[in-house]
Amino acid sequence: MVAAIFLIAVLPFVYFYDEALAIFSLELFSCVYFFTGYFNKNRKPFVKQKALLAIVLFSWLFTVFRSVFISVSPDSSFSAFIKLFALIMLAFGLSERFESFYNDTVKGIFASSAFAGFIHGAIALLEYIEAPAIPITWLDPSSREVFRTRCAGIFTDPNIFGSFLSVIFIFTLGYVFTAESRKNKNVGALSALLCGFGILTTLSRGAWISLCAGLFVGIIYIIIQKVKDREEIKYSGRLILVLTMFLFLVFLIGPFKYRFISIAKPSDMTFAQRTLINKAFLRHLSDLPIAGHGLHTFNQVYPRYRIVGGDYPMNAHNEFLLSLLETGFLSSFFLFVLCFYIFKSLHSLRKTESIGLPFFIAAYTSFFVQNLSGFSSRILPTAALFSIVYAYAYSSKTKSFGETKKISFISKLAVIVFVIMYLTLSGYIYYIQKQIADSVYLLKNNRIEESIDKLEQVSKISWRNSFVASLLGQLYMINNNHVKAVEMYEYAAELNPSEASFYDSLAVLYAPTDTDKTKQMYELALKLDPASENYRLSYARFLLKHNEKEEAKKVLEKGLEFSPGFHDVYTGFRKIESMLNSL
Repeated sequence: MVAAIFLIAVLPFVYFYDEALAIFSLELFSCVYFFTGYFNKNRKPFVKQKALLAIVLFSWLFTVFRSVFISVSPDSSFSAFIKLFALIMLAFGLSERFESFYNDTVKGIFASSAFAGFIHGAIALLEYIEAPAIPITWLDPSSREVFRTRCAGIFTDPNIFGSFLSVIFIFTLGYVFTAESRKNKNVGALSALLCGFGILTTLSRGAWISLCAGLFVGIIYIIIQKVKDREEIKYSGRLILVLTMFLFLVFLIGPFKYRFISIAKPSDMTFAQRTLINKAFLRHLSDLPIAGHGLHTFNQVYPRYRIVGGDYPMNAHNEFLLSLLETGFLSSFFLFVLCFYIFKSLHSLRKTESIGLPFFIAAYTSFFVQNLSGFSSRILPTAALFSIVYAYAYSSKTKSFGETKKISFISKLAVIVFVIMYLTLSGYIYYIQKQIADSVYLLKNNRIEESIDKLEQVSKISWRNSFVASLLGQLYMINNNHVKAVEMYEYAAELNPSEASFYDSLAVLYAPTDTDKTKQMYELALKLDPASENYRLSYARFLLKHNEKEEAKKVLEKGLEFSPGFHDVYTGFRKIESMLNSL
């Protein structure tokens, strides 16, 4: 119950308050759960069926870990791997709870989800009533007259909010089915109703489709499950039927149906952009490194492959494509095999009276579909939910008899040393991130000297961190210390030659004194990100300032070749058009 409350009800709000703190909290919590789970005297034996799923997981994890060492940005990759390992430790720790306290753990997850569904649904309802302005990249221009707003709750992205609520909605239905009293079932239904409305307000078609897919699979497993108390199941079923029909009526009567129908329009901005993303991958498939560019480096390396500009195509919106680029072909294969074995593990419980199966397999289906058109597995609150689902699947492979072997002294010592090392590393990463955040806060409050002092201290500890070096370069630039700014940006580019923004900043710094060097930096930036409208605009302005009109025209004309259209949204390309027309 403690894990369920923390992961489902508390962690999303910690994440909203401070992402670095949320990640560190998860890492601490995961260590505790892994440690206590490993030394649990009542844990089940490590049988062959369980070993197979673990082997597939660690085969995939090895390919991910390997990518850290060949990464274009090891500092980014390593911190992401530490977070990933926390999620895996959490899953193994939770699996021990499922095995030892199955009913209590499942019901705790469902009850926490019902609480979270009510809270987040209410937040979405209030946000929908207040109707804050929709950011221009969140919606197709043709839909702006139809929709008043698009809700993201405490999240920064409505698609992630929708993905989170979809799984919470499924688990809340689990609460309606498993609650012992009809009063609690009714409360659960109210929570599901609010949560369902919240999903509608996100306008996330991916969340809607993944939820429907999950519910469809869940219904199939409810039908084939052997349930003793048919009368209570019928009552729960009637409740859920009423609330789903009500939500469907809201969908039909309200404007939401137009958002769903727009998915079939080839001119729809989202559809067009994702098509272009996939085309870019297909065009450059042979250019991708076999072992990938490194975990958590997508936004740094994808620009060299993309075929359109704008900010939206900076995300692959497909976990398998993300993995292909970051961790390589073999890693993507193991990820697919892992997904298959998770489903197989869940499916193996179909002939039992497992009260949670229909809802966990529905949640897993929803996650799988989400990540074919999104990246919810990368974001902490939803990633934590996926760890819960994996823990359930992993524990399902140990429904066998046998005595637990006594843990050897060497094994105990190894686990203790590992946990201490892990906590040290995660603490170090959190400290660096906290100091960076404090430095940014000081900068926002115009306390530049203090911000520089703090970041200089960080750079002494984390001297191989390209982000720290570039941020320090930015601070020196603001403080008019161009010599040190150049030094820091050059060092950042040396650490991570794949980051185009470093060369763009160097071009700005070289512009007053060295024309040739400035051109060289802009060319390097455009080589790494040829579709960037901002780099092209800056370069063209520099060329025009030096009376190189024809060269500027070439730069701008090439830039328009990368236009995704929708210039009312992607205003950088509209500026390119205007500049060209004025020449």
